[in-house]
Amino acid sequence: MKKNLLNLIKIPDKLLIRFLSPRLPKKNYLIIFTFHGVFLHEKEKYLNHVDPRLFITIENLSQFLEFSLTKGFTFINPNDILNGLKNDKKYMLITFDDGYFNNIHVLSILRKYDLPAIFFISTNHVKYNKSYWWDVLYREGKRLNLSINQITKINKQIKFEKSEDPEKYLIDLYGKKA
Repeated sequence: MKKNLLNLIKIPDKLLIRFLSPRLPKKNYLIIFTFHGVFLHEKEKYLNHVDPRLFITIENLSQFLEFSLTKGFTFINPNDILNGLKNDKKYMLITFDDGYFNNIHVLSILRKYDLPAIFFISTNHVKYNKSYWWDVLYREGKRLNLSINQITKINKQIKFEKSEDPEKYLIDLYGKKA
């Protein structure tokens, strides 16, 4: 069961919505999709600057949005929720978390389809030009030829075992330059 759930999570978003659509009611629900960063091209995944599992390509995002529109989703913003949603539609809210600079590339797609989205920005990371700890873990782990399983195991140690200070943990693991 756990392995099947993990495989489902790895399905690209376009396929996920294709899988969910026939199983959801015809109307009266809201789905929230959270993205992190975007790659301009598939090749960017292999630069190992960030964990590619948290990113989507511009092309895949565009396909996902087109497909969702063909399935009759109405894209909304938080004000729409506060004002009340009608019970005769199916809704989708799109968010981009963490404020990766490359999120700027989605603006043209959102304009093309006239869709709203929410962007959550981590201001301290921007202010101090800092990477997120999970990106440092991935980048440095790949530099040291760690496998994805090894990187994931360390990530779980930090994330789920509540390391007091992820940055200190990574400095101890990879050195101050990381």
